[in-house]
Amino acid sequence: MKRTISWLLGAAVVLGCVLACFSAGCKPQGKPGDSQNAASENVLWRNELFGYAIDSLLMRMDEFYKPERRQETINRLDQWVRIQNPLDDWQPDPVIASVPNELRGVVDELAGLAERIEKLQQGADAGPVETLPGEFRSAGERLQAVGERLALGDVIQRASQLVATAEQLKEMIGQNAAKSPDEVIGALRNAFSQFKVEEFRHLNNEYSVFAQRIDPSILEFPEFDSRAFQEAVWLRNLATWAKGDELDDPVKPAMALFDWVVKNVDLVRESPPENGQNPTIRVLQTPVETLLFGKGTGIDRAWLFVLLARQLDIDAALLELTDEEGGASRLWGVGVLIEGEIYLFEPVLGLPVPKPGSMELTESGFTLRPATLSEAAEDEAVLRQLDIFKQGDYGIHAKDMQRVSALVEASPSYLSQRMRMVEKRLAGDQKLVLTTDATAQIERFKKCRHIVDGRMWSVPYWTLWQEVRLGLAREQWREARLKPFVFPPGLALLWRGRSCHFEGQFTGNPSATMYYQQARQSDFTMDSAAISAEDRQQWREIKINASYWLGLIAAQGGNYRAAEDYLMTRVLEIDPIGAWEYGATYNLARVAEAMGKASEAVKFYRMHSAAPQLQGNLIRARWLMKLTGQPVPDLQPATDKEKEGAEAKPPANDEKPVVAPESKPDATKPPSESNDAEADRKKSEKDSEPPVAEKQAPADEKEKPEAKAETG
Repeated sequence: MKRTISWLLGAAVVLGCVLACFSAGCKPQGKPGDSQNAASENVLWRNELFGYAIDSLLMRMDEFYKPERRQETINRLDQWVRIQNPLDDWQPDPVIASVPNELRGVVDELAGLAERIEKLQQGADAGPVETLPGEFRSAGERLQAVGERLALGDVIQRASQLVATAEQLKEMIGQNAAKSPDEVIGALRNAFSQFKVEEFRHLNNEYSVFAQRIDPSILEFPEFDSRAFQEAVWLRNLATWAKGDELDDPVKPAMALFDWVVKNVDLVRESPPENGQNPTIRVLQTPVETLLFGKGTGIDRAWLFVLLARQLDIDAALLELTDEEGGASRLWGVGVLIEGEIYLFEPVLGLPVPKPGSMELTESGFTLRPATLSEAAEDEAVLRQLDIFKQGDYGIHAKDMQRVSALVEASPSYLSQRMRMVEKRLAGDQKLVLTTDATAQIERFKKCRHIVDGRMWSVPYWTLWQEVRLGLAREQWREARLKPFVFPPGLALLWRGRSCHFEGQFTGNPSATMYYQQARQSDFTMDSAAISAEDRQQWREIKINASYWLGLIAAQGGNYRAAEDYLMTRVLEIDPIGAWEYGATYNLARVAEAMGKASEAVKFYRMHSAAPQLQGNLIRARWLMKLTGQPVPDLQPATDKEKEGAEAKPPANDEKPVVAPESKPDATKPPSESNDAEADRKKSEKDSEPPVAEKQAPADEKEKPEAKAETG
């Protein structure tokens, strides 16, 4: 009889009962007729509601994978905010102020049109048909204005269809002008006979929901705000420690945050659809999903970096380049505004744009200072540092930096009055950045040289619109991606580990290390356990994920030998073409670089020709070779023979990584395992785990969307 996983069987914990009034947020009752007492208790009740909610947000984020915990917290905030007075000093930000009401006006017009069309189809009185073209045109033009304001391509397309319908109706009515009114109505009835009114209404309902989601003035907290709070808390926690300790230079915290994003968000190729395309081509991630999953596109990296900087009160924006003739524009990188200068970061390459002459070799690898927009616009040599094979092949030149637009992040929650109310009540250790003044930020960027325009960045609104349109399919996609994080049920080891990871809590109980190690059950234990094949596969998946993140923690703490052991032996040897093939290889290169092993680092940077970050990796390899005095060849991705040299691994010692010096944190110390399982498991894993170089997979097999949804 197969034995169960012993620690899992003992993990059932009986929680203490929670007072019913706390869960429901019930209001205490004063004595009848005692108005003063009632007023006092009302104030106390308000404060308790807020206090309980904030305690959940700041202290119990490791439980936010539970829908009931999120709902309970947001219910308390909702009850609190509904009894607050609007802020006297708050006005909707001009970047979004008129859009929700304009969209609601469209909703009303389309609802009226749907009703009239339905009556036409049924042979009922639909009112004067001569007004139909004007009504379609009005709705189409108003919808187009909203679509253009938010750069929603499919909304603009549907607006054009409404305007085209208006023209067709006008022409039809004109052609039948000599006929009787009944004949005109009959012609229109035939024209609309195949019109699907219910689909029309369904789409109109989506516009209504979207208008509600982007309205900054609403004083209520819907359930989806729980994820906005989760995002802000994790970002705050992470930015607090990831900014580093070098605070003498205001640019260094931004550099540290960017470097953390590059190391911890494994780049994938897919990018958001271009303006005008259907936004459901692929599922667009939110920043909190990028953070949790540890994977994202260049856009995802940029978005996360901008929001991390916001938690430190640092202005950062996406930069869009426009040619001198005012033609096509292209989104390029991130600009960080510090003391009147915009410092440049390239999230797809995973590199800051270096200031010429600023690179130097230190004990922990090489360092550099980012160039500013002014320097890049005035000196062609700045951007030529990003060339790889030949002069100018990076494709961006100094002339492209002459006319730049700053696109500021202004997600709906960051513009809302309700979030501002919460933010104003948080100070000291509870401080949380929940809002932004987008218009003021735009003006600060526009004061800088070479910034010719500033506006709200549209990608957050694409993402939200897609979420509304996909509805249940979007939620199912998210739940599928979350499955490893909430496994096993009731323990959610990876979720809790990630929450501690973002908090910088690497040692002790609880800690990221503790949860990640608990997720790393040995193959022998899993094979001997009385669990389903599906659960066994789930354990193997979370084990690889946990090993990868333990490697990143070890590298973060300077435990480089342990980091090598986790990333190479526990990840790449076991899963050579798996989810972390490129991320583990890149971080091994960074570890080798930090250990002063420049040649080994270069081999890792060149290893994967299909890596989405290949160009940035090759650039970094070239910089490193120059700094260490090595001859710089015409860099190309590594050949198979060269890869063999880069795959010299730390000696395999099964589940136990190389122990770091005692002076280092014990973030990578593995759990103890029973001796009776050791020999069998060693043999099993040795036989079943192929070396890193045995398998390669096409780039298009690395990352595939997990949900498909179509628009109506």
